[in-house]
Amino acid sequence: MRAQQYDPADQKLHLNEVEIPKPNESEILVKVVGASLCHSDCLTFDPDLVMNKEVKVPTTIGHEATGIITE
Repeated sequence: MRAQQYDPADQKLHLNEVEIPKPNESEILVKVVGASLCHSDCLTFDPDLVMNKEVKVPTTIGHEATGIITE
């Protein structure tokens, strides 16, 4: 699947191919059909924030989404 990801090394967004996650027995898999950016996503672009020191790089942007349950 494709994911819009931010890489602080070059301070740019990249459209990357990433593996589709496998849900465990207490999770579901959702095919996202729409997502938005919110204030906390925008904070990801600030390299001086403590919260960004522990973020997986590159990081996928957008956690407010709607979609279809596929699994």
